[in-house]
Amino acid sequence: MPQHHTHTRSLPCVQVVSLHCLLDKSTHHLINKERLAMMKKDAVLINAARGPIVDEVALVDHLKANPEFRWVDAPRASKSLDVL
Repeated sequence: MPQHHTHTRSLPCVQVVSLHCLLDKSTHHLINKERLAMMKKDAVLINAARGPIVDEVALVDHLKANPEFRWVDAPRASKSLDVL
């Protein structure tokens, strides 16, 4: 069983989830609608990975439904800093 499946059980219990994985078949949309629904309504999701590890359509829907939920996309944030 891939390691990330064992961590799914922790999602309802943690306040912060930080992603640092490579994109491959098993991590594509690793954080999807189902996994977002498992997380606390005021959790923080930090995506330090590149590529579609997070299902962005599901994330937008989740953010709209849960205004206390926070999301940081580190690769995009670093691109913004490169411009400065």
